[in-house]
Amino acid sequence: MKTRTLTLAPLALVAASALAEPAAPADSILQELERITVTATLNQRATKDVANDVSIIDAVQIDRQLAQDIGDLVRYEPGVTVTGNATRFGLGGFRIRGLGGDRVRIEVDGIPLAQEFGIGSFSNAGRDFVDVDALKQVEIVRGASSSLYGSDALGGVVSYITKDPADYLDATGGTYVAGKLQYSSVNRQTSATATWAGGDADSGAMVVATRREGHASDNQGEIDSGDNTRTRPNPQDTRSDAVLAKFVRTADSGRVDRITLDGEKAGIDTDALSAVTTVLNGPRTTSLQGDDERKRTRIALGQDIPFNSRLLDSLEWKAYLQDSDTVQETVEARSTAT
Repeated sequence: MKTRTLTLAPLALVAASALAEPAAPADSILQELERITVTATLNQRATKDVANDVSIIDAVQIDRQLAQDIGDLVRYEPGVTVTGNATRFGLGGFRIRGLGGDRVRIEVDGIPLAQEFGIGSFSNAGRDFVDVDALKQVEIVRGASSSLYGSDALGGVVSYITKDPADYLDATGGTYVAGKLQYSSVNRQTSATATWAGGDADSGAMVVATRREGHASDNQGEIDSGDNTRTRPNPQDTRSDAVLAKFVRTADSGRVDRITLDGEKAGIDTDALSAVTTVLNGPRTTSLQGDDERKRTRIALGQDIPFNSRLLDSLEWKAYLQDSDTVQETVEARSTAT
């Protein structure tokens, strides 16, 4: 499959000097810091000190890869693929070293996503509930992690970490406003992302909103018929809206308060021409239309409280409410041919 992607450079307007950094001396030496993972051991540890095979994909790498979905996200990750149904339902979840479905744990900021399910050819609820433009980092643990996460991590763990106001603001404070436009020719998808952040690195708020519209992914098929002999993609329209809003406040005591609200709503309309049968006798399908929608909303409250005592260094708690819905409607027409 040939893929050609055109990305328009992000347009950014920065008020004050929120992102300004002092120029480095000409003779300075750049040093890459060690990558830290939390997912593999449930505490911060350098990836070189972890026994598991761990991959960390940060926001810079996501932008460089021009990723627009979770398939693009792991395109260059060995042993990790994204499942899906190309004829109707779109992307599903992750498969790590041959294990997929609910045997791979997927979580956002430590909160697990809903499990996936499939019922015949009319229902296929995947776990593509997160927009990549809202992600600061993705940690992928290959191999069994059941001792830490339970049986739903038999194949591994995919952990999304969303962006914070501190990713756009520094200690001097200010306002950050940016826009990004992208186009992918493989499915003629256009996307627009708007970002706003205000405050400073310790106490601030941010909003990231993304709108995407596309069609079926192209292939090398040449038969454009209206029945099951078809090799071209089924006519399809896709759409999605995603929003991430965060407020972070650091008190004088060092306590950090967080409020997060995020959600995504997506839909796929499919004219499943490949499901039309051409039998000469008996019942046959003359048309099949699919209307599939999914949505997820989450609100989370949390605090990081330092103690610095002999018995307890710090306390972290989190409370959340998450709702996920998948609605799939199928309209099929049949007739009896004699």
